[in-house]
Amino acid sequence: QSCGTYFQKIQVKTEGLLRFPQTNSDRVVKEIQTFWERDQLFAEYKLTHKRGIILWGPPGSGKSSTIQLIMKDVIERAGVVIKFGHPALFTEGMRIFREIEPRTPAVILMEDIDSTLEIHNESEVLNILDGVDQIERICFLATTNYPEKLGARILNRPSRFDKRFKIGHPNAESRRLYFEHIIGNGGNIAQKVRELNIDLDCWVKDTEGFSIAHLKELFVAVSFLCDD
Repeated sequence: QSCGTYFQKIQVKTEGLLRFPQTNSDRVVKEIQTFWERDQLFAEYKLTHKRGIILWGPPGSGKSSTIQLIMKDVIERAGVVIKFGHPALFTEGMRIFREIEPRTPAVILMEDIDSTLEIHNESEVLNILDGVDQIERICFLATTNYPEKLGARILNRPSRFDKRFKIGHPNAESRRLYFEHIIGNGGNIAQKVRELNIDLDCWVKDTEGFSIAHLKELFVAVSFLCDD
């Protein structure tokens, strides 16, 4: 049986995602969309069409939802998302991929990059981020719950990660939008609120500092399980 580097397709659900306006999550999505659309400018000025972004914030703050929105966008552009694992395997895999698909947009997902740098040789990871192999049309998207663990070689080198965005807990507008989405379930939100006897204004006010996961649990506990 032959062996070697190969790609395995993973099905990811990207339907029904919420995009919260006027948030860092929304800004990240917009910035990456603009990045894909500026490929001719990068070529004109002979710059590598590459971008690096770090998403940081507490667990449950919405980093995964932001990633899903970015994934949805790049897939709609006929692009791909590749999960970063071992540096050497990634380098070999991208070499093969670019031989076959030289112009396909690619998001490289580096979840929990602080753990990745602890496990693997940091210099290998930095060489990849520096574009030693001149990989074009690529966006490195990293996440971390612990930005303090990342050294200056990661945080203070725009050529590696150009921007850092804090994805915090949803603000009042975003909490209301999420509640309306989950309560309405595609129907009449006002009718659903009355049927479930929900004081939506009170829920929005009293959930300051809640994560998306906590907002969902509140809805389930109170509306389904009658938990006071």
